[in-house]
Amino acid sequence: MSKDLFKYFKNIETSIVNCIGRISNALEQIDTISEQVSVGSSQVSNGAQNLAQGATEQASSVETLSSSIN
Repeated sequence: MSKDLFKYFKNIETSIVNCIGRISNALEQIDTISEQVSVGSSQVSNGAQNLAQGATEQASSVETLSSSIN
């Protein structure tokens, strides 16, 4: 009986250790992916700012050109 009980708890321990390993792995993957998302969102933000700046400069150039024609 005692050996059976020990084996039972050993199986539970092994299962818990395996679960902890899987959860740890999942959390590491989430951390990596969240860093990639952060980098990607910064790149999108920078691109949007550059696009807005370019559009503003083009609008200014068109306005200057339009004024000089009139």
